[in-house]
Amino acid sequence: MLDSRLKEIMSCSICGTDLEFKENSALCTSCSKNFTVKDEKIFFIDNFLEPKKLKGVFDVKKWSPLRKKNYDFYKKEVNSFYKDNQIWIDLGVGPAQFRDIFEKEAVIFGIDFAPYEKANVVSDFNNRLPLKSDSVDRIFASNVFEHVSDPLFLIKECQRVLKMGGVMIASTPFLLMEHQGPYDYFRYTQHSINMLSKFGFEVKNVTPLGSRRETLDTTWFHFIKRTMDEYENSEKKLPFRYKLVFKFLNFVFLFLSLFIDKLKKANESDPLFTLGYGFVLIKRKD
Repeated sequence: MLDSRLKEIMSCSICGTDLEFKENSALCTSCSKNFTVKDEKIFFIDNFLEPKKLKGVFDVKKWSPLRKKNYDFYKKEVNSFYKDNQIWIDLGVGPAQFRDIFEKEAVIFGIDFAPYEKANVVSDFNNRLPLKSDSVDRIFASNVFEHVSDPLFLIKECQRVLKMGGVMIASTPFLLMEHQGPYDYFRYTQHSINMLSKFGFEVKNVTPLGSRRETLDTTWFHFIKRTMDEYENSEKKLPFRYKLVFKFLNFVFLFLSLFIDKLKKANESDPLFTLGYGFVLIKRKD
């Protein structure tokens, strides 16, 4: 059964009208579109994606530098804006690897393309969000906007469903290898994020996620991994002597890293050379 608080804020993803909930369905009172309710989830699409099994998402020791930076950013900002009795939307909830940031009493509803365990709503982000206007207190969007083919439409939808003064806490990668293809479309600079002030938001902050050192380390790791994987997955295997060369280059890089560690500036967050950005938007009156 769907949470009654979720039912109160839901609307038709096609026309925006209220829904009439039954045991296994939700009927639009205007366009008569019927949506399936199953396993405590409401499905606004039929051709949804299957949830991906991502390794190590809950093992902090296996987290990448960017994932660790994301966690620290969200922990700080969520604690800053959290209050009791708020309704939070976890947009692009996925496996919900950051859920432990929130208080146990927090009211959080997850929305995703795929029916992950924590997804209460399965919907296409390229369509209207199935939420009433001015109905949500907070939106949590961890690395979502690079995976949406029409991100500006989604930004406008987030602005619509937030209450006045409502907050969206989000992040997106910048200098990072393509991932989760074929649904990886964009990379954003700090300047493009600041332009969101044109769409009914105050840009409270834009925070670089990653130092020059961490960005360099991640790029080098992806270069080595991609090169080795290409050979391992092909009929033509990498000659042994080349493997030795790669091991030597890796040793040289690790040696240089020890020197880079001595450089204070290289270990500070750099808005021009970073793995990604975290940002906070507040809905304002136009």
